[in-house]
Amino acid sequence: MKSKGTAYLLWLLSIFGWLGLHHFYLSKTGKGIIWILTGGVFGVGSLIDLFTIGNAVDTYNNKDELNVIKSAIGVPISKPTGGLKPMHVLGIIVIAVAIGVIFTSLQSSATYSDFTEAGANPETEYHVVGKLNKTVPVQYDPKINADQCSFMMIDNKGIEKQVVLHKSVPQDIQKSEQIVLIGKMKGDVFEADEILMKCPSKYNDGKPQV
Repeated sequence: MKSKGTAYLLWLLSIFGWLGLHHFYLSKTGKGIIWILTGGVFGVGSLIDLFTIGNAVDTYNNKDELNVIKSAIGVPISKPTGGLKPMHVLGIIVIAVAIGVIFTSLQSSATYSDFTEAGANPETEYHVVGKLNKTVPVQYDPKINADQCSFMMIDNKGIEKQVVLHKSVPQDIQKSEQIVLIGKMKGDVFEADEILMKCPSKYNDGKPQV
């Protein structure tokens, strides 16, 4: 016989049901594993469990009592194999793959950072936030390369680096209050393919000057 009090206690101990300890207690191994992998189905399943644990314990105990009666009258009782059902295994695999894809996407996406971190990981694309050093002129010669300019930028940690932007000089760059560069560090130079600028009244998408 299972106790409702124990089941609710395990629900509390498993971070309000997220770890699914109450499901293991009621011999629902597959469901318990799914709860562990998904944080109680992202918290929704754990909340539902709060209102259904009592019925789940009653159902378990009723089956247990039925098995006792069957045993008393000589009716064979099918014993559980102890393994997971195929659907449980499939569900766990699908959930694990989905979680892996999500984490991989998050890790592969560009990260807001600074020049120091970008320099330590030259193969990774970063969003570096900083300000234009307006005391140093922006270098741009359309006769040499109309799609490239360079300037000095100071990141949020005070580190100054030369930036090579593979675009024409952005409009209103001298008016910008903050710049976000998207690119990679190559040696001591940050090479950017995209730029966003926060001007006094708006964000500018780095359109070239006319």
